[in-house]
Amino acid sequence: MTHKKLQFIMASFDLAFVYAAVFAFFAVVKHAGWVDLSWAKLGLHSLVITLFFPVLALYFGLYRDRWYFYAMDDLGFIFKTVTLGCLFAFAYFALAGFKFRPLFVLYLYVLLFATYFVSRFVLGTFIRWLSRRGVGLRRLAVVGTGESARVFAEKVLKGAHLGYDLVGFISDGDDTTDVDESKVLGPIRNIRSIVLEKDIAELVITHSSNPEDRVRAVTNNCVGLDVAIRAIPDVVDMVSGRVRIIHLDGVPLADVVGQPLFGWYYFVKRALDIVYALVGLTVSAAVFSVLWPFVRSQSGGSFFYKQERIGRDSESYVMYKIRSMVANAESESGPIWAGTDDPRVTPVGRFIRRYRIDELPQLINVLKGDMSIVGPRPERRKFVEEFGRTIPLYTRRLAVKPGITGLAQVKHKYDETLDDVREKLKYDLYYIDHMTLGLDLRIYIWTLQVILTGKGVK
Repeated sequence: MTHKKLQFIMASFDLAFVYAAVFAFFAVVKHAGWVDLSWAKLGLHSLVITLFFPVLALYFGLYRDRWYFYAMDDLGFIFKTVTLGCLFAFAYFALAGFKFRPLFVLYLYVLLFATYFVSRFVLGTFIRWLSRRGVGLRRLAVVGTGESARVFAEKVLKGAHLGYDLVGFISDGDDTTDVDESKVLGPIRNIRSIVLEKDIAELVITHSSNPEDRVRAVTNNCVGLDVAIRAIPDVVDMVSGRVRIIHLDGVPLADVVGQPLFGWYYFVKRALDIVYALVGLTVSAAVFSVLWPFVRSQSGGSFFYKQERIGRDSESYVMYKIRSMVANAESESGPIWAGTDDPRVTPVGRFIRRYRIDELPQLINVLKGDMSIVGPRPERRKFVEEFGRTIPLYTRRLAVKPGITGLAQVKHKYDETLDDVREKLKYDLYYIDHMTLGLDLRIYIWTLQVILTGKGVK
């Protein structure tokens, strides 16, 4: 079963349970004489209120990537969803003319909290029941053939309720072979073709004497594939310093490459991107007209500057900016980072870089679908290839669309050294692991603060 299917099933369970709870609530208040409406109208009101909740659940990350879960895992997400959902419901009651006592809204809150918890419990129990019968299993391959791989595989094979179909092992030549050799699928250099051929949904990286090399080899060769990559925790701890831990029936696993939310999240995110881009370009038109003569006269080049960047799944695209440096600034040096007080930057360029005005034309890229408003910043091919060879997990940034702004941009300064790149990568990986509309909203606010203060300018 793919994550998209699981996400759909989770949402369907929640909708059915929440609708039943809200309708039951209306039935009680109708019986108490607080509303005098037909059952058909009460059913319609129940549906309207119910539709608030999947949007809020998506906003707060209730449908995030995970496979094996218990109801207790979701208490925090449920609390946020139900609290805000009940506030919306209360506002709807007021607009619809219902005159409920405040105590009735408290009853609804408790009822919905219990409903979400029961929905999670029933769903988890149902999925584990299917798993024990071999239905909807998630195809898993273990990277490594040593003792760690063997122990982990035994745990998976004993736990039929975990929902995994252990397809086999992938060797990198670093381990002794402590597993069944007939189950070795091939070397790690062929991992991309193995994942595609065997329809692997999840990879688990086990311990190795060269953890950085193993993690880098797996992530670099799986860019663009719809496969989750996880690891025995200390592997990732050694190479990234920031991980998200999940628990597989008592066995801790760290996300190396999770599967970012699809479906509703990306639909809503894309819709918001289009709205923001259209509004932003409309406002920017006046800014462009004022800056045009200054940029042209000081730079000696065109107003808009076009440059190839690498986007999601390593696809290249042309990114637009307002020119802030003199024309042909890299004709002799080739691609290099801008430095502090860089002499190539023009006076007007320094101003527009300070307040991030040079980034505004990227709203065109957002409309075209090359970029999002929020995401990891796109980089040039030369640097992507260089960092991909030297920095473990760097290519994981390519799992999502690049953004005009991002968590790394508002929490860390411009890149000047490889240490800066490594530090910003931690923020990018955190964002990919925790992508929600709520986090996007916080990044919008932080971005505005950066723009107003000119923080991090070169």
